[in-house]
Amino acid sequence: MQMKNIIIVVAALAAGVAAGWFAGGVGRARCPQRADGGGLGQAPLPAERSNATARADAARPKRKALIRSSADAEVQKRILENKIGYLEKCIAAAKVSDAKPAEKKRETNAEIIERLKKISNKLERWTAFTRLDDKTQSSLMMGDLKKLFPKEMTIDDEMSEELAERLDKMTKIAARRIGILDTLDPSGLNDEERRAHAAFMECLAGLPDAYAKMIEQPDLMTFGEAYGRIENVISHQKQLLELAKSEHEMLVAQTIKSFGIPDGDAVELRATLDEVQDATSFLYFEKKD
Repeated sequence: MQMKNIIIVVAALAAGVAAGWFAGGVGRARCPQRADGGGLGQAPLPAERSNATARADAARPKRKALIRSSADAEVQKRILENKIGYLEKCIAAAKVSDAKPAEKKRETNAEIIERLKKISNKLERWTAFTRLDDKTQSSLMMGDLKKLFPKEMTIDDEMSEELAERLDKMTKIAARRIGILDTLDPSGLNDEERRAHAAFMECLAGLPDAYAKMIEQPDLMTFGEAYGRIENVISHQKQLLELAKSEHEMLVAQTIKSFGIPDGDAVELRATLDEVQDATSFLYFEKKD
């Protein structure tokens, strides 16, 4: 500990001596010995040296400023022009990259019909029609397509009469079946049978209406509307066939319950009814062949 204190004291003394030396001796230097041999003199004071330096600088000839030649000015001008040109190119490239590609103008329906009319070959015309996107095809009017494709899109008088007769027959059959099924007492049905029966009745009543919408004023429909109505009729028919299975099973079960038919006889009755249903189906005779 004592050694550490001694080192701190020595360091402090050394710092003090150095500070005093700088304060008293800055700017002084040894001078040559005088001619009379008497000791060392001191260099002139800083103020005296500054005046001497100023007089020497005044006596020294001034350096002339550098004169730039006209060639050097032209070089600087070209450098500046190149920088400006480079910046202009960068700005132009940025505008091109940010610009969105111009959208192709979409043909109107009238323009599409006129374009297809100019295709004389019927097969090529049909191919051009099928290459249109679904949205465009669906928006075209059936009346316009009828002019382009008379055989494919036109319902002639004979076909129109046949469709009308089919609709009338379909409506009468549906009304007769609904009248028969309405006599069923729903109190003996469980919840599942009641829901299936209601769904079958609703689908049966909706089929003639869906069919009527398919054939009414086709020229005033778009292609998409006509296609959608045809799909609706097909969907009704498929749904009716599926629901008919549940309805048939429910009617057989209610008949067995109503007449109190024993289980053994009920099995035979079910098999007999299935055979009758097959025999009365128009597919029965095709299967026989």
